[in-house]
Amino acid sequence: MEIILQTNEINVSLEKASHSIDITKSEYNTNVDRNSINIELLSREYDVGLIEEDLDSSDINVYIEKAQSDVALSKNINETILTKEVIEPDFVKGDNNFELDKEIVECELVLQPSIIHLNPEALPQEAFCAATDLVGDSVYIYDNKFTNKLIVRRCDITDLNKMPAIGIIVEKITSTECKIKKIGEVNGYSGFIHGGMLVVGLNGQPIHPFNLPDPNITPHYLQVLGVASNSDTALLHIDMTLCKRIK
Repeated sequence: MEIILQTNEINVSLEKASHSIDITKSEYNTNVDRNSINIELLSREYDVGLIEEDLDSSDINVYIEKAQSDVALSKNINETILTKEVIEPDFVKGDNNFELDKEIVECELVLQPSIIHLNPEALPQEAFCAATDLVGDSVYIYDNKFTNKLIVRRCDITDLNKMPAIGIIVEKITSTECKIKKIGEVNGYSGFIHGGMLVVGLNGQPIHPFNLPDPNITPHYLQVLGVASNSDTALLHIDMTLCKRIK
């Protein structure tokens, strides 16, 4: 009796006398006892044909198994180190714009302060004043300093002892404390002619010279305070020279 198992790559021969089957593939030999024949094919899928005249098929057990490959996947851990290089941008100064010739992630601008020279006289200065003195009044030095503050009063162009003006009240802190300004712009007026000269008026506030009283009727002193920068603003530049008007 001869049994031939045919597959694409495997030929199986069974010799009846020896009751054994030699299965040959590469280097593997398998002996199968006739009484219980087990055929195990470890590959994908195969068709097995049994040809034997005198052999009852019930005596033969055929096991066909699909082999499953065990595949072990090993994931390699790749460590990537990103190194951020320090990029120093080049700045091109021009009209408050700058250009960067390299692409950067972060840019820090450090502003260096400009040196500005301020005239201390341009800043408001605290002083003691009278309760009747008003914002906008020209003031003179009334008495010695007290607690390092000037003591001032409103100017009177008819009284030499109440002249010259040293500044203008720009704020009342309390009824008897104020801030005065000696140079720069002071606003809050009206009726000025821009560019026109301003002098101390009869009420102590800046006016144009043509608004002064007639010196033949009201003798007074003339002191220039500055010019009008517009209709409501005096630009102070006080001249300490006093002139007595005669006409």
